[in-house]
Parts: sequence; structure tokens; C-alpha cells
Amino acid sequence: MNTSWSIDNNEYQLFRYPPNQHDKSLQAWDSSDDLVVQYVIERYSDASSLPSTVIFDDLFGAISIGLNRFRPICVLDSYVSQLAIEHNHEINQLAKPPIYNSLDTVPNCNLAIVKITKNIAYLEHQLQTICAQSINCDVIATGKTTFITTAVMKLFERYFANVKSSLAKRKSRLIFATHSASQNQSLATVDNARSVNTHPNFTAYWPDKKLTLSAFANVFSKDQIDIGGRFLVDHLPYIEATKEPFTAIDLGCGNGLVGLSLLQQNESLFLNQSTKNDQPKNRIIFCDESHMAIASAQYNVQQNVPLLSQATLFVQDDCLSQQATNSADLILCNPPFHQQNAITTHIAQQMINQAAQVLKKQGVLYLVANRHLPYQSMLKTTFGGFTILASNAKFVIYQCKK
Repeated sequence: MNTSWSIDNNEYQLFRYPPNQHDKSLQAWDSSDDLVVQYVIERYSDASSLPSTVIFDDLFGAISIGLNRFRPICVLDSYVSQLAIEHNHEINQLAKPPIYNSLDTVPNCNLAIVKITKNIAYLEHQLQTICAQSINCDVIATGKTTFITTAVMKLFERYFANVKSSLAKRKSRLIFATHSASQNQSLATVDNARSVNTHPNFTAYWPDKKLTLSAFANVFSKDQIDIGGRFLVDHLPYIEATKEPFTAIDLGCGNGLVGLSLLQQNESLFLNQSTKNDQPKNRIIFCDESHMAIASAQYNVQQNVPLLSQATLFVQDDCLSQQATNSADLILCNPPFHQQNAITTHIAQQMINQAAQVLKKQGVLYLVANRHLPYQSMLKTTFGGFTILASNAKFVIYQCKK
């Protein structure tokens, strides 16, 4: 894996996160990071003062490191990106930038930089956040040419003025635009910008389970019931009450579909129960690395099973890194097979390894996966074996006992 990045006559060490757990062909920056850093440095080289700068979705810290003299603020949805940015700034002996989450009110800025990904709904959320600020600013977006489509250009034109794109260079391109605080915009656009962080604006219905699931823009399967999650829900266990506290974890919870369904199915176990210190004896922990996912899951528990919300805990985490060893009785997981835009199995491997650490003795992992994914060898190596609980033409549910 290439970790030495040269930019603007400086050389930095940059790692994806967690370090040394990835395909060696992957690196922590791409040509779109090079392009925007070089452009911004050249554009403001003669300025009397550097603009106040906010960077949206700096995946592993390349842009904020390349522009460290600008003292930027980073706005992120990903906890893993936050850890990567902090790690890469530390090893390069640079001050860590202030970090805001994707649903925070972001400070006004003179320059907004956006790293474009495939999720156009999430991109619109970012543009709405910029549009809501009360001062004028320049907007520069950077991305691979395949991401800068006609639809993306029209989206920028909906929110900003003077929209244009650069020529392609090394398969990347820039978009330029300006935000004017006094610009006359449609009432609908202004209202969307002002309310962007207050309420999940995507909804999926599951009539059979009497569930309404809402989600913010960067949540997987935000506007439909995920078919893998649905298959896992159909095979969730019924849990018998015991004298010992019971803890379940919905790992990679997304909008909370699986954990919420476990709450519903075992209502009597989680309802009106507490210990001497008024903490619930039995609980479900919802874990995800996306801030929007955690906010969506919390919202959905409150909307669907408010009386059971006392038995829940919501944690933005890098898989299970914050969970104690031997602390969970049951872990439910529908692992992703990509990190941002890169296809990879390292996240599933990390989830499986950490599940084995976090489960109590005799604790059980339920993992649903596409049939073609190479998880059987991982599960056999980590748990010593597995049982196929259920399967269909597309998915397999593996059951592993510690």
C-alpha cells in the first residue's frame, strides 16, 4: 500500500483506517484530492488572508492535511473518517482540525470544499448545509469524473449561482459555484436548507411488521426495507428471561431495522425492567460508524416502540471498538462489503473478530450475508465453525457460538 503522498512540495504519510487492514492496492487519497488541494493553494497564494474553510467528507484527511495552513474545519458523517483524520494529522505532527458531525449546525465560512461521493442524496444534504449559512462563500467540489454527472451539475445549479466545472485531469474534475446569502431562491429550497438537520426525510414502510422506518440521507437502504435485513428479521430468536442481565448488539445498525425488530419480538423481556441503579437489566445496543445511522435508529425506536426506548443504547463506533470484552449475549450483523467507494472485506473481518471478543462464553453471532461473499472461512477461523440457520437464493444466515 502506498502511504507517501507528495503535494505542494511537501510529503505526508497517509493511511486508511484502521491502518494496515486493507487491500494493498488501496491508498488514503486519490487524484481528486490532489486536484482540489493544488487548485486552492494556487488560487489563494497571493491572498492577504486565507479564507475560513470548511471541508465536507474528507474521507481520510488528505484535503485537510494538504490545506492545513488554512486551518480548516471538517464536517463528517463517518466515525472511521474522524479516526483516520485524527491519526493522519498526528503522525504528520499537524494540529487536528475541529470536527463537526453531519447533522451539526456548521460555522459560516468563506470557502466550502466538498468531496463528492456516489450518494446524491447525501451530496444534496451537504449542499443544503452550505446554503443555510448566512454569509457569502465560494464552493469547490472535487470528485472522480464518473461522479460528476449531469444530475450532479443540476443539483449544484439548484442551490448555487455561477456553477461550472473544470476540465478533467487524471480522471478527476472540480465544480465551482458561489453561495450568496442574499440570493433569491425558491421558498422550498430555503426551507429545505434550514430544516436539513432536524428530521429524517426518507421513509420506508413494512406493513407486515407494523414498522415505519425513517432515515437521514447517508443511511444504507434509507427509502426501502433492506432485503438482507428483512431475511435476518424473519429468523430472529425469541429470548427467554434469565437472572443474569441480557445484552444484544445490532452491529452496523443502519436505520435500526434489526435491533428494533428484536425489541418488538421480545417486548416482555425489555419492558419495564430496571436494576437497583435504575439502569435497564436487559438492553439492546445499536452500533454504527455513521452519525446519521445512529440518529435514524434512535428516532425509529422512539417512533415505533417508545415504551422500550429505556432498554436501548446508541453508540457511534468503529465496529465494536468501544464495547467491553465478554459483555454481549447476542450480536446481530448485516455487514457492509465496501468502505466509502472501495469494495473490501476488511470491515466484515473486523466485525467478526470483534464479535468473538465482545460475546460472552456461549454468546451467539447471527450474521446475514450475500451467498457469494467469502465469510465462511473467516467464521471458521474465528469461531471454529458455524451453523447455517437459513438460506435462500441470495442470502445466508450464519449462526456462530462462542
